[in-house]
Amino acid sequence: MSSLLAKNISMSFSNSQHSVNVLDNVSLELIEGRSIGIIGSSGCGKTTLLQILAGLETPTAGSVYHDDLNLSERNKAKFNQLRSSLFGFVYQFHYLLEDLTLLENCELSFQIMGSKNHEANRKSIFLIFEELGIGHLKDSYPFMLSGGERQRAAIARAVAHKPTFLLMDEPTGNLDADNAAIIQELTINLSKKFNMGILVATHDLEYASKLDEVYRIENSKLQKIDHE
Repeated sequence: MSSLLAKNISMSFSNSQHSVNVLDNVSLELIEGRSIGIIGSSGCGKTTLLQILAGLETPTAGSVYHDDLNLSERNKAKFNQLRSSLFGFVYQFHYLLEDLTLLENCELSFQIMGSKNHEANRKSIFLIFEELGIGHLKDSYPFMLSGGERQRAAIARAVAHKPTFLLMDEPTGNLDADNAAIIQELTINLSKKFNMGILVATHDLEYASKLDEVYRIENSKLQKIDHE
């Protein structure tokens, strides 16, 4: 069972006048097929932790491991090689390319990976579209869709290539309550069906409570929250 481990992570940002400690000796393990919610106030470090796990930020101290491989600075090239297959990303804004159809937007993930199996790639995309209820929109452009449909398309793009881990940063932040609830259930179901590890940074306590584990970042520390 694949895992992603942040071990003793600290992160600070400094300039000539100030130094801000965002994360202090934080450890967290995300396991394939499990879901974790990270809550906390704006600016507490939720997004920073996601970026460190994905290798997009280098921590001040600590290491990130994928299984037995230490994805530290000395293995940065290996991390970069693995990133496109290991991770899918979903953000508060969909970041779909407006001049491409939903199908073409999703095909970009495979192009980035260097996959040239066009027929198999499209089959995977169509499967995810049906799971997310947007199969009939494959040839539509983002500007033609509602906010909830665009976010479903962004999720499809993130998971069509079957990543091991799905990292989401406020994925329901721009949605109304009804659409947010739909996205929450869809992502949880995808995690179970495709055995992905899901890490969600969110302000939505109701969403976080539906996940397997919940943590709060407060005063640079990570604390597990007991929930039913």
